[in-house]
Amino acid sequence: MLALSICTATANSWAQTQATAPKSDYLPAWYVGLGAFGGSQSGKIDQNNWSQFYLNALNANIANLEQSNASNAGFNASFGYFFGKKRMIGLGTGFQYLYSKYDLNLEQMGIEYQSTDAQGGTFRQVLGSNGAIVEQIKQNTMGIPLMVMFKKDLTQKWGINLDAGVVFNVSSKAKYAADNVSFDYEAIYKLDNNGATVYDNSSTPDPNSWLITQEHYNRINPNGDVNAYFDNLHNQGFNVGLGVAPTSTAGTVNNLSVSTAWFVRPSVSYKIKPNVALHLNLMLQQLKTNFDATANYRITDQMGTYNSMTGGMKSNTQLLFNAGLGVRYYFGKPKAVTPPPAPVVVAPPVEKKPEPVVVKEQPKEPVKEPVKPIEKEDPYKALVKVTVKLQDEKYGLPVAGNIAITQGTKTVFNGKADNSGISNFYLEPGNYAVEVKALGYLTADEDLQLATSEKGKSKTIELKQPKIEKGLTFKLKNISFETGSDKITQESYNSMDKMAEILKENPTMVVEVAGHTDNTGDAKKNLELSQKRANQVMTYLISKGVNAKQMKAIGYGETKPVADNETIEGKALNRRVMFTVLDF
Repeated sequence: MLALSICTATANSWAQTQATAPKSDYLPAWYVGLGAFGGSQSGKIDQNNWSQFYLNALNANIANLEQSNASNAGFNASFGYFFGKKRMIGLGTGFQYLYSKYDLNLEQMGIEYQSTDAQGGTFRQVLGSNGAIVEQIKQNTMGIPLMVMFKKDLTQKWGINLDAGVVFNVSSKAKYAADNVSFDYEAIYKLDNNGATVYDNSSTPDPNSWLITQEHYNRINPNGDVNAYFDNLHNQGFNVGLGVAPTSTAGTVNNLSVSTAWFVRPSVSYKIKPNVALHLNLMLQQLKTNFDATANYRITDQMGTYNSMTGGMKSNTQLLFNAGLGVRYYFGKPKAVTPPPAPVVVAPPVEKKPEPVVVKEQPKEPVKEPVKPIEKEDPYKALVKVTVKLQDEKYGLPVAGNIAITQGTKTVFNGKADNSGISNFYLEPGNYAVEVKALGYLTADEDLQLATSEKGKSKTIELKQPKIEKGLTFKLKNISFETGSDKITQESYNSMDKMAEILKENPTMVVEVAGHTDNTGDAKKNLELSQKRANQVMTYLISKGVNAKQMKAIGYGETKPVADNETIEGKALNRRVMFTVLDF
């Protein structure tokens, strides 16, 4: 009777446990889900200093960009797996689409800078916007989320959930559109003693300068037609006009990329079926859009032009506040609750007769042969020993510096040469780039080719570094321009980035940026082209953080050849940009 009572009580207890257990104990481990969301967002804009992109800028009055009227919406699809007995912790992934829009607001835009008119005359352009500029941005972003999930059932129907993770954004496109935008293009001309136009770089114009401004005209001719006056000058080739609307203020944002985002999403769930749950959620998500601001951005320059304000931005970090609704469907083999073990009935012991003991003969151990020691191979046998010697180019003395060896985009060695100027290391055969930096010296670089036949051998390379001192003249590798233009080619940026680092590391260094051409074409046009190219190099270096006071741009045209202009090779050598240290 006692054994029967124990068994009955245990069975009843197991049945009650099964009836009252939360449903998550029975849910399958796998799920698929769909959801939609929407809300607002705030933005933190990292804006470039626009005035640095205008040559010899004066009296800049450029407001900070601000964001307004922001909203977003999107949807996501996900699947994942929950672990453990209670199915409370899981991992998930899927797909997310996000559409966002917002207004970029620039309250005011005014600046004066050096420019060149249609006749090649130098003048001071006075540029100003008529009122605030509002540009609407519409952005579409697609990404793959990776998240950690937590869920807990409060009752058989209701539960709480928390998803958190990152979104790897794989695609993002944006368009811009600005309405009711117009600019005033005014000018100031100054003449030297010979009657040639020169740039008036005083914050207050010279009293003898010719002022083509609305304020000056109305003061001299209060009853005149200022618009007709400006239209007449524009028809003569002057870049002037009042209330000029750009020909186009809409287009695609091309310089766009999106960093990996993070999100946190708490929710309340309600089971409408044993394996189907609705989720009402809130979501906080950060999305950083990088615009890769161009090195020569100008919102407008010539009359009728307009460039999206995103071109003058480094990034916009958005913080999204969303509410959403989703559904999850669970599938797979359910996780059932294990019932308590049944009572154990102990039977009386059964007497066993002792079995006879059998003694087995132990097998003899085989004789072990002595183990021969393993010969270790020389780890450097398949490598090439490289010795780098750093020397002062002018005096031949050893130089201490940092040495970086790269193969493609991968750095394979990063070390130092001591006061002896010598550094030793081992490399596999292949093609490498060697870059050396030393305090007070220009960066030196050289290509290094190691053949397979050089394995186990030694190779020495000597790098002579020019010391930075007043009067030093040097030329950077691979600075080039599009034919007949001052537009810098893409392959030039790496060399100019290195020059920017040298100038920033040596803030007392002042250089002349000199543009040179060959003798092809008109000498006057060559002189103007060389000046424009020198200006473009200087503008790019300023965009990389170099102090404008460290540089002076001069164009020499074809007046200072370094080779014979009668040959193709000589002409190529004469087309160059040179740097001369003026002070250090």
